[in-house]
Amino acid sequence: MKNNIRASGIDIIGNIPWGTHFCQFYQTKEDLIGIVVPYLKAGLENNEFCMWIVSPLLEIEEAKEALKRDIPGFEFYLEKGQIEIVLYADWYVKDYVSELEESLEKRVEKLNQKAASNYDGLRLSGDSFWSEAHRQDIVQYEGEVDSLIGKHHMIALCTYSFDKCSTAGIAEIVTNHQFILARRERKWERIENFGRKRAEDAETRLREAFESLERKVKERTAELEEAYNSQMENSRRLSEAQKMAHIGSWDWNLITDRIYWSDEVYRIFGLTPDKYSLSLSKVLDNIHPDDRSFVGNAIKRALNGEPYDIEYRIIPADGKERIVHAQGEVNFDEKNAPVRMKGTVQDITERKKTEAKIQMLANVVESSDDAIITESLDYIITSWNKGAEQVYGYSAEEILGNDISILAPHDLKNETRKLVEQVKQGEKIQQYETLRLGKDGRRINVSITISPVLDVHGELTAISLIYRDITEKKEAGEALAKLEKIRIKEIHHRIKNNLQVISSLLSLQAEKFSDAKTLEAFRESQNRVTSMALIHEELYRGNRVDKLDFSDYLQKLAEDLFSSYNLRDSGISLKVDLEQVYLDMDTAIPLGIIVNELVSNSFKHAFSNEREGEICIALKKAENFTVHEESSGVEPGCRGESDLQYILRVTDNGKGIPEDIDFRTADSLGFQLINLLVEQVDGCIEPGKDRGTEFTIRFSNTGK
Repeated sequence: MKNNIRASGIDIIGNIPWGTHFCQFYQTKEDLIGIVVPYLKAGLENNEFCMWIVSPLLEIEEAKEALKRDIPGFEFYLEKGQIEIVLYADWYVKDYVSELEESLEKRVEKLNQKAASNYDGLRLSGDSFWSEAHRQDIVQYEGEVDSLIGKHHMIALCTYSFDKCSTAGIAEIVTNHQFILARRERKWERIENFGRKRAEDAETRLREAFESLERKVKERTAELEEAYNSQMENSRRLSEAQKMAHIGSWDWNLITDRIYWSDEVYRIFGLTPDKYSLSLSKVLDNIHPDDRSFVGNAIKRALNGEPYDIEYRIIPADGKERIVHAQGEVNFDEKNAPVRMKGTVQDITERKKTEAKIQMLANVVESSDDAIITESLDYIITSWNKGAEQVYGYSAEEILGNDISILAPHDLKNETRKLVEQVKQGEKIQQYETLRLGKDGRRINVSITISPVLDVHGELTAISLIYRDITEKKEAGEALAKLEKIRIKEIHHRIKNNLQVISSLLSLQAEKFSDAKTLEAFRESQNRVTSMALIHEELYRGNRVDKLDFSDYLQKLAEDLFSSYNLRDSGISLKVDLEQVYLDMDTAIPLGIIVNELVSNSFKHAFSNEREGEICIALKKAENFTVHEESSGVEPGCRGESDLQYILRVTDNGKGIPEDIDFRTADSLGFQLINLLVEQVDGCIEPGKDRGTEFTIRFSNTGK
């Protein structure tokens, strides 16, 4: 037996019996849907056949969407035909009351036949079109409906637009309904029909309810307007933020293939914002041809549930290729079918260029044969390239975190710290040559360049050290220097031999003459050649090829002169006071000839026939020499030569130079040669005449 009590689905009404006929006065579409949908939901869930005659405010699809949102399995009810939704115009005839009764009877009969076979009863909701011209006809129509409901298992809800009804119309409508629903202070109220005399009271209550509703609507409208303005401001800020970050957002409706772009995406692609949505094909047109298949495959994978996070190239409107990073997510429906994809796109062209430069520098560092190291400000090694591994033998894993002193020999442990401190003070350390220690303990010749590492604010954050292994270069240089030394020594040896040959030729030539002056001239020339040959012999035999121990040379030169003049058994003695001084050839050769001339002059002219006397040769650094400037023979122009480093003095205790002879203007070849050679070494000569003969020569090492 069918249950006579049915659930209305409307909280304020509760359960109702078959034959219930009530009405609703609504003002908005939401009011209408808020009552009709739960009313029909209860009927469907309780095996009733339902029909909704839709108000002119709604379309069929809109009504279906409202039912679908709140009724689980609505599609099932619709497919099996348990509910019908028809338009107002399709239910009511155009001539109003002339055919109302016939139309209503036919439809109710049809509906009852369908309901009787499969369902417990019929549940109806219909919007009644109101016209003041046919008010009495509508009232009659409602009376017929009320009469028919009582004959069947049927419940009817009639809905009316409050704004279209007059006060008299409301009163007449109420008379044909058991109760009415009206909203007051946001709440629906059930108003019972106690007869016509209370119709005006019902209208008043309805008016109050709708006036309250109107106030609430205005308040809500103001709230929505404020919310809208806030949303627009947020949208503007978001657009500005996207512009600054070069990040745009996009939204793709997979059902319609329409794509929405934010303004920043249009800017990235160099396009003007379009009031129409984009399609996928149009978007792909702006992607680099070589990347289109890559992007397409990434989208396919995303539609299958994989992450979407890619980088690709685009060709903006200006034709200049750029690189973007895109990421997004896919939304799926209840059947796990993709329906929407949304995400962001960012212009990363400049970042990619920077990364490329950094990578290039990193590749240069990593591929360099030099050891390139970074250390912290507290001397800890923080980076170590392949070149460093090759130079020192440590792998990065072994060395990172160690103090930089691990690379220095024991005797140079603090050298790097001192150099780094100089860099911190702003000094430059470039190609500083020193020794470092390899992992295997071998000492490595290196050239170091140390540079500061600054952050974007110019603050020192680390130290960069570049070590170049110059061990092979050093060894090669030493080998070349050794060969060069041998070559130069060989040259000195050959020159010495050639000079000795010249000396021998002079000796042979002199044998052809018997004249004393001629023989003396040959001997003087031979002694001069010998003085030069002796220098080359000393350089050949010594350890140095560019400098000569001049004191040792003078000792040998004087001995050779004694032998040349056969004075070893005479009463003339030689006294030397020589400080060890090293001179280069350009200074030693002229000075050697000068000493040869002065000593030879002493041998020839200083002493009487008894040939007794003393010749002194002194050589010292200027600061170690006592100069008797009060001597009348000291040249005033030579006293001020304080920058001359050495003093060479040759004296004898013989009879001295005659007073009428000025050595600077004498026509003697020896004196002329002496003056010329003193000038050649940029020196000065001081004659002394107080006792015997004295010549003091001041000079510097011109090759230094």
